[in-house]
Amino acid sequence: MYRKIKTCAYAHIGIFSNKPLSLIRFYENIFGFSKEKQSLIPKNIIKKIFGIDCGCLMTVLSKGHIRLEIFSARSIKFKKQIKNFRGLNHWGYFVKDKARFVKYLLKSGVKIRKIKRGSHFVYFASDPEKNLIEIMEPPT
Repeated sequence: MYRKIKTCAYAHIGIFSNKPLSLIRFYENIFGFSKEKQSLIPKNIIKKIFGIDCGCLMTVLSKGHIRLEIFSARSIKFKKQIKNFRGLNHWGYFVKDKARFVKYLLKSGVKIRKIKRGSHFVYFASDPEKNLIEIMEPPT
């Protein structure tokens, strides 16, 4: 049985897409999302987080407090290999104190991926079915 700890809120949902432009247009035109930013995520970071040996373009869409992170492979060869690899990839969860919450998760037996990204670390917890949950603090 898991012990409960007070946390903050939902942060984002990550989606892997083989057709990112049509997905982005869909969320912009149908649901009213706006493009917040795009960034290239290097292959070594994607490999550590998701086990995929390919760099990705991440497009962040937002509408109010809802954020979608749409990931797309940057390699044509890799896109062919993962033709059917798409859909929900991970979701983000805001907590007030990330370090404290990660310690709590570890004590509760939850598997954690700790990945250095630039000057900070990102943390992903795995649920019992190996779905990834990014543990984050709200932006200040």
